[in-house]
Amino acid sequence: MRDHNYGFWEGKTLEKIEAEQPGALAAFRTDPAYVPGGGESLTQVASRTAGFLDAMRSAGGHLIAVTHPVVVRTAMIHILAAPLTSCWQIDVPPLSMTSFYSDGTRWTLRACGAQRRAGGKDPPD
Repeated sequence: MRDHNYGFWEGKTLEKIEAEQPGALAAFRTDPAYVPGGGESLTQVASRTAGFLDAMRSAGGHLIAVTHPVVVRTAMIHILAAPLTSCWQIDVPPLSMTSFYSDGTRWTLRACGAQRRAGGKDPPD
């Protein structure tokens, strides 16, 4: 359940990436097959995630996976059979929990939400 491999972009700001490769971020956001130099495409991340979910579907029992937002997004997309281009419209806040349920034949997105702050305050938008 490793994070997206961003290749040469790893550790760089969006501004630096855009300055070094004008238009690359726009291509990355709109084309799931776009591969940042030395990294992997969103399509590849989605394939890894789908493979994991498919392998776990009939495993039974409970599993807790701590992972990265893009993996959670691609899991949601796989389960909902949504277009991969919708990935960037899903917000997965830090320290949030997403719950999936399998009856052994299919997955269901059971619940999704950000953790509330102390005092019951919602995180900022």
